[in-house]
Amino acid sequence: TESHLSETRSLTLSGLLEKNARIHGDEVAVVGEDGEELTYSQLDDSVNRLARGLSERGFGYGDTIAVLSENRREFVELYYAGSRLGAPVAAQNWRLEKSELLHCLNVVDADIVFVSEQNSEKIEWIEAADTISSEIVGLDSGIASTCYTDVMSDEAERYDSPGDSEDIAAILYTSGTTGLPKGAAISNRAFIARGMARHVMGLHTKDQPDNIAWLPMFHMASADFVATVALQGGTYYPIDGFKPGVVLDTLERSETRLLL
Repeated sequence: TESHLSETRSLTLSGLLEKNARIHGDEVAVVGEDGEELTYSQLDDSVNRLARGLSERGFGYGDTIAVLSENRREFVELYYAGSRLGAPVAAQNWRLEKSELLHCLNVVDADIVFVSEQNSEKIEWIEAADTISSEIVGLDSGIASTCYTDVMSDEAERYDSPGDSEDIAAILYTSGTTGLPKGAAISNRAFIARGMARHVMGLHTKDQPDNIAWLPMFHMASADFVATVALQGGTYYPIDGFKPGVVLDTLERSETRLLL
């Protein structure tokens, strides 16, 4: 119906998660490489606390959240929390050299950068750059003065999203083969439309609602499936690169066919 089409056109990543928390609340949304599971209800709560915590620290609509990390559960939370805040998430390529990485952070004027322990040596690059004044948050404890859990709010009240479907949800980067990387802005609506296209084309079906995200989440090949999986209430399995043992274990534990 026209009303359903209108609702779909106005849907954001944040709104998709909220719907799943109501409809698929007890279904598993994300499973980390360590086996930790989050249901859609738990993921929505965590995203709400993260968005509220960022807001309490002065970040909000239009600010840019950068992430420099391997694939992990927190990366998924940040994509959703950015959408809830109306703050685009700029996913950084951890393979880049110093000048390239600093260029990418400058291009998006990053307000806050979340860094994992695997990339902690690059914190010095960011802090020493005259052109960057981003707050640094460690996804793991002990690598920065502020860690991920410090940012999470204790306030459980829902954070009302100011975002719109046409707002930028993520910024991914071109390869830079003809120069330095360029930021490609992807709206909430585009993310969801791409996921719906996969379902319409039969590339992702109700019998195959889950995804093992082993390709880097700074690339569309894995970022795309955050929304694609959520459209079917499936499970997203972020892992740090292609690890045959982890992939086989995940295939065995899943009750559905998985898209690799």
